[in-house]
Amino acid sequence: MEGHEAGTPATRTSLIGREADVQAVSDALSSSRLVTLVGLGGAGKNRLAVEVACRLAPAHRDGARIAELASVTSATGIVAAILATLDPPGSPAGQAVDEAAAARLVALLRPRQLLLTLDNCEQVLPDAAALTDRLLGGCPQLTVLATSREPLRISGEAVVAVDPLPVAPSSLRHPAPAIRLFVARAATSHRGFELSEDNLGHVAAICQLVDGIPLAIELAAARAGHLSTAEIRDRLLHHPGSLASRDPTASERHRTLTSTLDWSYRLLTSQEQRVLRRLSLFLGATTAADVAAVCGLPELDTHELLAGLCEKSLVVVATRDGVSHHRLLDTVRAYAHHHLEGAGELETARREQARWLITRAGRRAREAATRVTATTTAPELDDVAATLAWAVTGRHTELALELASATWRAWEQTGRHAEGRHVLSEVLGLATDATVHRARVRVAAAHLAFLAGDLATAGEQYTQGLEEFRELDNGDELATALNGFAMVRLFEGDTAVARALAEEALTGFRDRDNAGGVAFAHTSLGMIETHARHAEAAESHLLEALQGFRRLGLRREAASVLDNLGNLEADLGQPARAHRFYEGALQLQRQAGDARGAALSLNSLCLVAQQRGNLDGAWEAAEAARQLFAEVGDRAGEAATLNNLANLAAERGQVRRAMELYGECLQVFREMGDARRLATALHNLADLARSVDERQLSWDCLLDATSLWNRLGQSADVHAGLGALRGLTAAWGVADVSSLELAATEAEPDPTVVARALESARWAAIPAPIRSPEVSGDGPLTAREAQVVGLVGRGLTNAEIAGELFISERTVESHVSHARQKLGVDSRTKLTRWALEQGLAGDAVALP
Repeated sequence: MEGHEAGTPATRTSLIGREADVQAVSDALSSSRLVTLVGLGGAGKNRLAVEVACRLAPAHRDGARIAELASVTSATGIVAAILATLDPPGSPAGQAVDEAAAARLVALLRPRQLLLTLDNCEQVLPDAAALTDRLLGGCPQLTVLATSREPLRISGEAVVAVDPLPVAPSSLRHPAPAIRLFVARAATSHRGFELSEDNLGHVAAICQLVDGIPLAIELAAARAGHLSTAEIRDRLLHHPGSLASRDPTASERHRTLTSTLDWSYRLLTSQEQRVLRRLSLFLGATTAADVAAVCGLPELDTHELLAGLCEKSLVVVATRDGVSHHRLLDTVRAYAHHHLEGAGELETARREQARWLITRAGRRAREAATRVTATTTAPELDDVAATLAWAVTGRHTELALELASATWRAWEQTGRHAEGRHVLSEVLGLATDATVHRARVRVAAAHLAFLAGDLATAGEQYTQGLEEFRELDNGDELATALNGFAMVRLFEGDTAVARALAEEALTGFRDRDNAGGVAFAHTSLGMIETHARHAEAAESHLLEALQGFRRLGLRREAASVLDNLGNLEADLGQPARAHRFYEGALQLQRQAGDARGAALSLNSLCLVAQQRGNLDGAWEAAEAARQLFAEVGDRAGEAATLNNLANLAAERGQVRRAMELYGECLQVFREMGDARRLATALHNLADLARSVDERQLSWDCLLDATSLWNRLGQSADVHAGLGALRGLTAAWGVADVSSLELAATEAEPDPTVVARALESARWAAIPAPIRSPEVSGDGPLTAREAQVVGLVGRGLTNAEIAGELFISERTVESHVSHARQKLGVDSRTKLTRWALEQGLAGDAVALP
């Protein structure tokens, strides 16, 4: 090839996924005589440089040369490596290279119009930088393309970052660059290897596990000759350092990803190595202050060390809310964590991280009294969870309790209630002695159980927490727990007990001159009186709370009260007044920078707009709420908004869209373990299914919703659900449901009797005629729908189909729903029968 003739090495493989990078480097070389490619080891800097040199060699009168510096250890070695590339040779083999040789090199290059590539400058960086500066100064027609893990830092240098290859978005028709590279290299090991629906998910997972690093992708793809893509993925999951090159010509530092990282690690100072090791404790992006606390270094010094690690391409930096956040790629994190353990620093570092997380949480709690602080992000919560897991495993009981009691609200803010409950349960399992931290964790566990709709567990934890606070004579926190317990009793339908608990909390707060607590207690009493339909009393309590929060400057809390006043007006049938309160709340939350609170108010505005018949305005408010919930990572809020959007779609007559949205929110509520909201969404979907005569779906959803209400002890909802099922039984002529009929007639049915009746009703045959498959308003099945229906015919569940096709369970639900609509069948059983009749259930249908 031309590049080879010009003095560059012949390339043996095609360059994949770097088209934009080739252009970027070429553009940089057109305006700068020195361009340095920087990136993590294995990112493909050498291959990119060779490609650029080959393409640009014809544009230089004397072509292009590449000097490989990987084995060079001194300035004289650099000169010798460059001289060895020149034709005729500029230095006889074995000749000592000194200052005179360097001067001779300048003289040789001065008349040449040449593109010189200096590959792997990092281990001789100061010498490489000095010589490059000298060559550029003395050779006016010389252009230098350098590769290094950090810049040369000399005048006129243009730096181009060589990042790992993107893994997403990807599809069978349009695979991402990382996946294209895997497929191309796998085809050389396994003739005939192709990307397919069967292996797309595995290949994407492989590329994700190695962070899109080309060297690691190629090492993994080389295994395709004797391992399936699923086996390669599993090996990477369980043995991430097992990839090694079998190419005997590969350099030692490129034989494994670990050896490549070893090369970079050895070039770091001892302080940089320490920071890199400690940074491995953080699972996401974090600030210099966080790293400094775990490293035991001044923050200013840590900033400088992190900057050095970023320049050496080992740390990725991004700005969020005006603050730099640093993170490691997963492969680098695993490597650094291995060294952290090897250095014997893990226990000390984890303890320092735990103390810092406690300190930071306390600081944020204090700041919340005067201004809104940022909510905890998902990566920060992952750090809390990992540190708590370490503390639980190591039985560091008091530290675990203190950390959990300081940080538990992060699970509330991100909507990860089920995960938080599991973690707090493990922490409580360590504790044997009553301490203030254990009592706080109990109350935290109670609150998360309440948010998840598990009122029974919430009541048990609150009861134990109250006993412990009383034993500890901790009046303020006792009053706070009483106030929370009041909400549990309210949702259980016991208004009198709820009122008594909130009034006791109010007295406790007043006795201790806790103005904030007094306002919170008035808020609870306002909600209780709203539920009891005592409008005047509710308004009085809420206005007291509003004044209290305003005096304290607590805008978020004041906004929450305005939302409750809006709820009161909405219940009174005054949507216009409710709208004004919700708008006031939204304005306060925006002023305070409270995105989550703003999302809650937008959801309220959605509901009141729907109540007023403004469906477009309701949809706009819900979409805005959904976006805000997504930004702050509140999955519970996002799912609740999906439920609102599904209701709106149903009211607009967009049945298919409504079912898709219900499917999405049901999946999230199931994942979160939020039984209360899950039951509500199931009930809504049952209503929609009934309206379009999807009888089996309506019956199943109503059974599931009523079963959940029964488990949660929500007797009023259970009674309503049983009544609705009884109505469907009469309307559709459902037979063999006598136990259901009997339970529905009871004024206060026994939960055990209800559970048995509901289980029996699941086996009832729901009468509905099968319409002819040819009668369809929506046209024939798509290829994917036919594939899914074929798997339904083979008896697979939606979860099993999702695993088979590497798509989400929600997507399967959507395809099944669409197929049933098109075919005019109203149950999964009938869909199975149709698949068998059509011969779709033999094997999965191949997509074109």
